[in-house]
Amino acid sequence: MQISEQPSFCVLPWVSISVDGPGRSRLCCNNSGHWHDHSQPTMPAITEPLAALNTDLHKAVRRSMSAGERHQSCGKCWQIEDTGGTSFRQIWNSVFADRELGPVTADGTLLSADIHYLDITFGNKCNLVCRMCNWANSHLWTADNLKLGRAEPQDNSRMVRQLWFEDPRAMQTILATLPTVTHINFLGGEPLIITQHEQILEACVVQGHSQHIHISYNTNLTRLSHRLLELWQQFAHVTVNVSLEAVGRANDYIRQNSHWSEIMRNLRQVERLAKHSHQIRLDIHTTFGIYNCLSVAELITWCRSRLLQLPFVNIVYHPNHHDVRLLPLSAKAQIRHEIAAAITGMEQHHNHASWLAALNYMDQDGDAVQRNSLPGWPSDPWLQFWHDATEIDQLKNRHMREYLPRLWELRP
Repeated sequence: MQISEQPSFCVLPWVSISVDGPGRSRLCCNNSGHWHDHSQPTMPAITEPLAALNTDLHKAVRRSMSAGERHQSCGKCWQIEDTGGTSFRQIWNSVFADRELGPVTADGTLLSADIHYLDITFGNKCNLVCRMCNWANSHLWTADNLKLGRAEPQDNSRMVRQLWFEDPRAMQTILATLPTVTHINFLGGEPLIITQHEQILEACVVQGHSQHIHISYNTNLTRLSHRLLELWQQFAHVTVNVSLEAVGRANDYIRQNSHWSEIMRNLRQVERLAKHSHQIRLDIHTTFGIYNCLSVAELITWCRSRLLQLPFVNIVYHPNHHDVRLLPLSAKAQIRHEIAAAITGMEQHHNHASWLAALNYMDQDGDAVQRNSLPGWPSDPWLQFWHDATEIDQLKNRHMREYLPRLWELRP
């Protein structure tokens, strides 16, 4: 049997360079291995693209795939698949189904590779402080954690100050892959506030590669330049995945520092461009956690009213006290009813199965949620959520009752 026929196979360790917030080479944005093995090299230290695919983690994962085994660092994909959803592994295996894979030695070393996919997280530089987020994905959380008296990472400036992309050596390695790249995904932080992101796009256009490259974003869309709109029209396809948690003031409450009016203004610009340019696509991405569980059905209905696709859903696994499995049974029943009604008629949409999987996940026993001991906090995760929400409300001079009244009614 060819390795590509193994049920544990994923094409990404052969064809993709993925970079995490601190600049480490990783398997993909869903893989957890780079968070446990801090020996992964950073982009400024990687002098040629193949080295980014031959870290110890990459080799271990390829060995597991060769043996038909599920590597533990790929657990998010296995969890999604086991609950009936469509995982990143399955998506990218489909996209790159016809790609020829480079040879691999017995220890998992990849001998040659054409890089087809760049998956780049531009550190933790962000202009929002989303409530389900953390310092690792938004540098603004560092200041808020200090105000809240919460612990910071242990003396690791690379983790706190994630500006690897400002090193010219890192950008040289990324730009060297452009002749064979067909897909680029930009993550953050917030990629639309990073100048190096536009530098990559400019290089694609100048070198004549843009017309065969598909680019995608996960963005809060609070910033949007006219130059970027011009650049997008030079590419084969552009998917703008806008991160929203709810509609209107509820979204601004969860995604702190955002303003719905600004998002709508930028959203309309992308919609107009998409209407006149078939290579531009606008999608909505949302999370499914305690904060938005009772308002996400309204977001789905709002998307459908604007003729947008069924939103892509990411389940909130961390922090643990945001896990929807903690919800009371009566709330779970109401949420299932509302979301099921909102997605009715969308059964053929590729995100439909993921919503059903999210509901199945929610219905699991809340006792399965890992309990973390946090100094001065309650021991029960459900009570931890309310402790956390109250502290942030006091810091931001806001009150959940005004923005998420239905969730407020569930408070213990």
